[in-house]
Amino acid sequence: MKLLRYSTLLAVAILFATYDAKSQEEAAGFLFFGGDISARSGKSYFPMVKMDKRKIYIDEGTRVRKVSASAPCRSQLKTRVSNRFVEALELDFGTSSMANLRRSSDAIAEMQLAETQSEIAISDLQREERASGVSRDSQIAEVKTRNEEFQEEMRRSYDEGNYELSELADTIFVKGRFLPNADINGAYCVVVVVSQRKDFASREVIGRVQSGRAKYLGDLRQGEVFDFKLRCAVSEFDLHSAQYELHLYDETGSQIATSVSRGLKALTEEQYAQFKSSLGGG
Repeated sequence: MKLLRYSTLLAVAILFATYDAKSQEEAAGFLFFGGDISARSGKSYFPMVKMDKRKIYIDEGTRVRKVSASAPCRSQLKTRVSNRFVEALELDFGTSSMANLRRSSDAIAEMQLAETQSEIAISDLQREERASGVSRDSQIAEVKTRNEEFQEEMRRSYDEGNYELSELADTIFVKGRFLPNADINGAYCVVVVVSQRKDFASREVIGRVQSGRAKYLGDLRQGEVFDFKLRCAVSEFDLHSAQYELHLYDETGSQIATSVSRGLKALTEEQYAQFKSSLGGG
């Protein structure tokens, strides 16, 4: 078994390096680097078996169970083969940061709270003044001054964007158009972003991090353009080093080759049969 594995890997490497890809129409199949997907359940990740409209199915070893369709996912590149192919006529990635919006909203809420607390404190001082007949003007002026200074500092920080980290995002928007060469029932995709992990105090790179989400698409029909828009909430990532992946699957969890698959190579019938036998796929 070990010899077969090494021979297969060597053949894959040679094919990726030397094979002059034929046209999609002539190809009997495709070899590519796909995604070995796992989804989170609790604090652990388990192999993802498939997905439907409502749930992700994971293999816990002793059983297959359902988890939320919004469960975090991650991917490990793995050599795949498929005789089905989808042309990505359009595939655009956009990003935004809900965390930035929350930080800005929190700053505004803090300003409003300080304003309310100042008004309450002044009202209390005025009530004491009326009750005692002793002037509280200096104390009232001090409360007003502290509030005005705080409001000015917060407004300046807000205007300068200090509550927004422009290099970070936590939401990915995908807009695409697919054209499949075969029917694909119950199609779903997994969108993954891989980026550098930084220490934001020292700005040093301390590793790499990835985050992903699975999204159900539905039935794709041969020769029919399929338009889709996706929104994927992921962990915060560094925009400047971000690399995006999109992996496509059918209702059984079999991966489909796409024009954006990494290392995509068209195969002859003989090559397809060889790699299907050693790698599996369809």
